[in-house]
Amino acid sequence: MNKKLQFLSYLIVFIGCSKVIDEEALIEKSSVTYAKGSTVPFTGEIMGKYDSGQERIKGAYIDGQREGLWIFLHKNGQESEKGEYSNGNKKGGWSKWYEDGILESKGTYSNGMVEGLWKFWHNNGTKEKEITFVDGKENGQSKGWYSNGKDKNNIYYSIGSKNGEYMEWDQNGNKISDGIYKSGKRWSGYFGDEHYINGAKGSLFIQFFKSGKKKIEGVLIDGQKTGPWSEWFVNGNRRYTGDYREGKKDGKWIAWDQKGNEIINGIYRNNLPWKGQFENNYYSNGTIAQEYVEYHENGQKKIVGIFINNKKSGAWSEWFENGTQKYSGNYLNGKKHGRWIEWENAGNEIINGEYKSDQKWNGRFGDNNYISGLQRKEYSEQYPSGSVKATGILVNKVKIGSWSYWYENGVLEESGSFTNDIRDGEWTGNYISGNNKYIGNYINGKEHGLWTYWYDDTLKKSEGSYKSGTKDGDWIEWSAEGRTLINIIYNNGRKWTGRYGEIFYLEGIEKKGIKTKYPNGVVKEAGILFNEKKIGRWTSYYNNGKRKSTGLYNDGLENGKWYYWYKSGKKEKVGSYNNGIKEGQWLGWYYTGNRFFERTYNNGQKNGKWIWWYDNRQLKYIGYYNADLKDGEWKEYGNDGSVLVAGTYDNGQEWDGVFKGEYYSDGKKAEEDKDYYENNSIMSEGLIIDGNIKIGSWVYYHKSGSKKSSGEYIKDKKEGKWSYWYKSGKEEKIGYYVNDLMDGEWQGWYYTGQKFYLRTYKNGQKDGNWIWWFNDGKKKYEGNYLNDKKEGKWTEWNKEGNLVTNGTYHNSVKWSGIFDDGRYYKGRMANQSEQYYDNGTMKSQGMLIGEIKLDLWAYWYDNGNKKEEGSYLEDRKDGQWSTWYKSGKKKELGLYKDDKKNGEWRSWYYNGQRYYKRNYKNGEKHGEWVWWYDNGQKKYTGAYKNGKKDGQWFEWSTDGNLVLNGSFKNGKKWDGDFKDGNYSSGKKQNL
Repeated sequence: MNKKLQFLSYLIVFIGCSKVIDEEALIEKSSVTYAKGSTVPFTGEIMGKYDSGQERIKGAYIDGQREGLWIFLHKNGQESEKGEYSNGNKKGGWSKWYEDGILESKGTYSNGMVEGLWKFWHNNGTKEKEITFVDGKENGQSKGWYSNGKDKNNIYYSIGSKNGEYMEWDQNGNKISDGIYKSGKRWSGYFGDEHYINGAKGSLFIQFFKSGKKKIEGVLIDGQKTGPWSEWFVNGNRRYTGDYREGKKDGKWIAWDQKGNEIINGIYRNNLPWKGQFENNYYSNGTIAQEYVEYHENGQKKIVGIFINNKKSGAWSEWFENGTQKYSGNYLNGKKHGRWIEWENAGNEIINGEYKSDQKWNGRFGDNNYISGLQRKEYSEQYPSGSVKATGILVNKVKIGSWSYWYENGVLEESGSFTNDIRDGEWTGNYISGNNKYIGNYINGKEHGLWTYWYDDTLKKSEGSYKSGTKDGDWIEWSAEGRTLINIIYNNGRKWTGRYGEIFYLEGIEKKGIKTKYPNGVVKEAGILFNEKKIGRWTSYYNNGKRKSTGLYNDGLENGKWYYWYKSGKKEKVGSYNNGIKEGQWLGWYYTGNRFFERTYNNGQKNGKWIWWYDNRQLKYIGYYNADLKDGEWKEYGNDGSVLVAGTYDNGQEWDGVFKGEYYSDGKKAEEDKDYYENNSIMSEGLIIDGNIKIGSWVYYHKSGSKKSSGEYIKDKKEGKWSYWYKSGKEEKIGYYVNDLMDGEWQGWYYTGQKFYLRTYKNGQKDGNWIWWFNDGKKKYEGNYLNDKKEGKWTEWNKEGNLVTNGTYHNSVKWSGIFDDGRYYKGRMANQSEQYYDNGTMKSQGMLIGEIKLDLWAYWYDNGNKKEEGSYLEDRKDGQWSTWYKSGKKKELGLYKDDKKNGEWRSWYYNGQRYYKRNYKNGEKHGEWVWWYDNGQKKYTGAYKNGKKDGQWFEWSTDGNLVLNGSFKNGKKWDGDFKDGNYSSGKKQNL
């Protein structure tokens, strides 16, 4: 048999009981689980318990991978999670519950990944979320609810990334987000207080009339109108609503006059009418088009559309004579192209889909659905009686995905998946009674892997493996009474080794079989003899006809996997031989079915992990052998669960730990030791070896008798967690030792119970985060050590809570930042620099180290008025800078980054009037630029891109006449009217 079949044939649900988790006796390497000390992937059952004794986990492994049903439980005994594994991966239906038994989540796994629809619930039983997965990633619509039942969010995903509509509500039902994601990024709309357009984050701009009514609303990105904008008349009527892109009209626009009459309903592109109605003209693709309108005889509008070059183009609509709409859709060059919706006269929708060059492409068209031009149909077939016969999906008349078939009485006959009309994946079948008939997998329409068949009375009929539709591997067949009829190995469809009815085979060759019988005529054993030696498959029986053992012989010696049963028919043990000698893992069961033992052999000797259970399912012992001697970790328990042995053996000798009440260290038996104060109260107590070497747990006491400290010793050195107490009994500190040196986190408390410190050590040296508190709970300092020296960020406060240190150390040297004795930069203390004019007024002031300027600097004119102010970062301007005229009026304001202008800069004339608004990126002109005359009239406006004019530019003369209205492209005059003439696509036009 293949290993999986062997295991599934004999596996029982293991309900063990142990104070330790059996999985702790396993180790995982490269995603394969092994027993400690073994090189063979682990096969067997596992279990675990909480400290309380309550079961925590039940499951099994095959060849180092989780297999079959696994059950996880809460501490109160309620199931917390349940489902099946296959080859180490979760598969099929999985469910999860809260501690009170309320369902938490339910869904399906495929190859270890969540798949299909998953549902989640709050712990009060109300729905929390519904979401669909494809290959472990979110896909399609996800809905979320608060525990009060109100909507929380509505999100669309595309293979793991948010993509599409995103809506969110607060618990009171108020919408707080309404936007669009694109490839996982916020793309458009608002998300809380943040607004996005085409992936760029903007700021909301709102302007009001003096009456308080809203006048303008929209989003600015880099100072330019972007996305939807709206404006209202003073009477409250809307004036327009439309989209901008980088400050230009671009997209859908609707405008009204003050009386509410629509004057524009169309699309702009780059500030030009592109499509739709613009006052008295209709545009299509930027040119004035011919509008077509047809009416019914009763005067009701019938058809509206556009012709371009005598071909239908753009949006078309038609209405029935009663005024109800018949269709609404788009044409391109005379062909249906894009979104279409169509209705019956009664108003029922019959088409909601998309055309592509007159071809049905996506969506619903009558009773048919299309995906990328392929017809997708949910197929259903009925019996004459009306009951369902078959259901599934057809794509262009080809079976795809899950299909199910039923008997006429409503019982499921079989179900599984198709790929392009070929069976693929797991299929299950049932008899008309509802009993299981078969289960197995197909690959490309052929049986593959383990298949199991049953009689109609639920007894197993046969079980074995296929390879591409051909029997290959172990096969067993039983009679309706449960007798074994066939027990044979197939090799690529050929009967290879074993018994097939009354015929025996050995490596594909038919051999003469031997049967011996009991006096009552029942077969005692059966197999093949060759040269008077047993070969091939042999099976022995009890005198009641039930199997006793079965396995293979090679030249008269047991070889390979052997199975044994009690006379009752229940399994007794299973294991392997190598030329008559036990080899590898052996498993045993009590006659009650409870697990008995798990043993491993190497060349007949005990080797690797050994486990023994009592018949009451309590663990008796678990440990390791090497060459027939106990070696490594061992644990033994009494029938009542008490610990008898918890230690390690070395070559058969007790080495470290507790062995039936006695403690050993390095093979030496320990003795109890106590020290006393002069008043005869106990000072300390614990275990020693060799007269004075402390080992194991030790406790120290104050003279008053209260506990002072406790922890573990290994060979006279502190190891692991140690705890300390004040005389009052309150905790003083807790921390860890490694080889007698402080290592890891240490916590301390004042005698009042208030937190004192948090420190970290490595090999006895200060290393990592350190925090110290005053006894009133206020923080005193926080910083990091490296190799016993201060390193990195440090902050300190005085008792009043004022920050006195905010800087960094390097190798315990004050490196940069503010310290109690001054400002530091790269380990040197900075000095305050001041310069003066000859008249005594301040000229400049700031921090200086050598010739390097740091932090805030200010400069003054000789009349005392401030001239310039801003910050330096290592002698380079960084952050906001301001300049003033000598009169004291503001001159310029903007940002530097690494000594280069960056972001928006503003300037004013000496009379306070605006001068310019400019944008920079790393020192280059980039973004919007606006210049005003000193009378407040605008001089020019436009944009730069990477230092060159790019996009629409306007310029006005001093008398307000427009003298430039054109666009630049990469610094070149491109389209429009310039001072030297008209340009089109970069070429000057001769008019």
